[in-house]
Amino acid sequence: MGIANTAENHGLKWNDLDGPGAFEPENGKPPWRRWIIYLDFNGDGVLNNPISDLSACDPSVIEPYSLTDQNGEYRFAALEPNTYRVAKVMQDNWEQTFPIGGPHVVDLADGPILENLNFGNCVPSDRDVDFIAFSVLAANLTGTLPPGTGG
Repeated sequence: MGIANTAENHGLKWNDLDGPGAFEPENGKPPWRRWIIYLDFNGDGVLNNPISDLSACDPSVIEPYSLTDQNGEYRFAALEPNTYRVAKVMQDNWEQTFPIGGPHVVDLADGPILENLNFGNCVPSDRDVDFIAFSVLAANLTGTLPPGTGG
């Protein structure tokens, strides 16, 4: 198969500070650099590559990975047309906000380039702190705490 028949996919990874699953750089949601995005060939949800913890991965499958750059962007190029699961390595204490339910599953036979395969994560405690701060601000402005804030 020649280079003309290869495809690529790319996207970005961001810190979803308030957790709605939308990349909003204008609202101060920064991209994440040096986060591992990988092609999950066997669908086990684990990066199977010598860089990962070999006790947790399948050494018979070597999965390619990309580190996000300073803009939170990653790219996989020169891929054969096929169906791929594009996943990220989860970090302790982080929650995935986008895509909901796991990795992106894409068919690269649909086109030579698939863009916007993005990932959002937040630390739930950061989101809770923002909600509490908003609640305190609301109480200061209105004299009462909003419903569900324990006041």
